[in-house]
Amino acid sequence: MPVSFISATLLLAAGCSGTDAGGGGVVPPIQDLADTGSSRTAWIDPQFGSIVHVTWQQEESADTWVEYRVQGEDWRSTPPRHLDPGAAEELLLGLPYGASIEYRVTTDRGAGPVRGADQALETGPVPDTLPVAELRVPDDGRGDPALRYLYLSLKGLSDQEFADWVAIVDRQGRPVWALENPSGFATVHPRVSIDGTHLIVDHNSQWGVYDQGAASELVRLRIDGSELARIPTPGMRHPYTELPDGSIVYGRWAEGQEETLEQVAPDGTHTTLYSCQQWMADNGLVGGCGSNSLSWDPATDHFLYSLYSMETVIEIDRATGETVRWFGRAPGAWNFADVDTAFWWQHGAVYTEAGTLLVSARRGEDIEETVVREYVLDEDVHSLVQVASLGEGSGIYAEVMNEAWRLGNGNTLHNLGSAARVREYTPEGTVVWELAWPASYIGRSTPIEDLYALLR
Repeated sequence: MPVSFISATLLLAAGCSGTDAGGGGVVPPIQDLADTGSSRTAWIDPQFGSIVHVTWQQEESADTWVEYRVQGEDWRSTPPRHLDPGAAEELLLGLPYGASIEYRVTTDRGAGPVRGADQALETGPVPDTLPVAELRVPDDGRGDPALRYLYLSLKGLSDQEFADWVAIVDRQGRPVWALENPSGFATVHPRVSIDGTHLIVDHNSQWGVYDQGAASELVRLRIDGSELARIPTPGMRHPYTELPDGSIVYGRWAEGQEETLEQVAPDGTHTTLYSCQQWMADNGLVGGCGSNSLSWDPATDHFLYSLYSMETVIEIDRATGETVRWFGRAPGAWNFADVDTAFWWQHGAVYTEAGTLLVSARRGEDIEETVVREYVLDEDVHSLVQVASLGEGSGIYAEVMNEAWRLGNGNTLHNLGSAARVREYTPEGTVVWELAWPASYIGRSTPIEDLYALLR
C-alpha cells in the first residue's frame, strides 16, 4: 500500500488552458510515485492571480491539507479536512502577487502526517493599476496578532477619480487579493460581514457618476469571487453598517439637504429609521445633513452617526429611532472638559468595548494634522474627557476618509484615508506598524485574521 492516499489525475477548471491570465500558468501533473504514490495539478485563478488551486484524486479516506509558503518564509497550511475518495481541490490563500511559492499535499490516516514532495509555482503579477504599499514600520511583535491581513479600498493608478480597487494586504503591505470595480462605481466603505464569513463591497455611484447615489448597491461575495447577494441602496453616498441579522443601515440622500437612515432587511424590505432634518428641526438647528461614518454599538444597540456637515456625532437608539445625545459643534452638544481636546472635522466615530468614544479628527480648528482622540463620557455633567490622543506631532493630515479602531490587544488602528497611510499605535502612542500607498487615498479598512473564514 502506498504511504500516501492520493492517486494520479489531471483536473483542470472548465475553460482553463495551459496558461493563465495572471501569468502563473498551469503546472502539469507532478509524479511523486517513488515518495507518495501521488500526483497533482496546480493552477492560478484566472480572476485572482494570487489564488492557487491545487487539485488531486483522493484514493482513500484521510485527513488532508495543503502546506504552502512563499519561498524563504515559514510554512502555513490550509484548514485540515477529512476527505473521502474522489476528486479533491483546495485553494491557497494569502499569497502575494508575483511570488515564488512551494506547496505539498499532506495526508494523515491516523499514524501521523505524510507529505508529498515540494513543488514550485509562481503567482500572477500585480495588476497594472493596483498601487502597492511601502512598509514604513514593520511589526516587531507588538502588533495585534489577530491583524494578519487588512481589507480596504484603494484609488488605483488610473484616470478614475475615486477608489477603483478593493484589496487585501498582508502585514508586509503586499496585496494578496484584489478586485477592480466595474466602471461607474467607487468603493469607499468596504467591510467584512458582521459574522466574518464574507466580504462586502459598496458600489457607490455618487463618486462614480455623481448621481447622488441613485444606482448605489452593496455586493456580498466570498474571497473566491462567488457572489452571494446584491443589495440596492439608492441614495447611498457615504456610510453604511450591518446588524447581526444581516440588515444593512445606510445614510440616504434626499432633496432639501436631507439625509435619512434607511434599513434594508435581509428580505429586501426598506424602512426609514431616522431623519437628520427632523432632528435639526426639533432642536432649532439650520443646515445641511451629510454623513461620513455610521457605526452600530452592540453593547447599547445604538448608532453613532457622524455628520461632517455639522462637525457633530449623533447617538441614536436603534430600537426607538430616538436621539440619545450628540457630541461636537452643533448647539446642545455635550461639551469638552478641555476645549483644547475638542475634535474637529471628525470621521469614524465608534464606541470601544470599554465604553469610550474613539474618533479620528483634525487636531485643531486650524491645525492640519489628523489624530486619534479617545474620550470618557462624564454622564453627570455631559462632558467628554479626553484620555488619549495619538498621532500628535506626526504632521500627517488626512482631510477625508479617515477612521480609528480599537484592536483586540489594546492597540489602535488609524486609517489616514486621503493621506493613504495606515498606522498601528500601542496604548502608549508608539507606532508599531505603518503602511503608505502611492495613491491619492484609501477607503475604509477592516482587519482580518483568517482568510479561510471568507471561503466556507
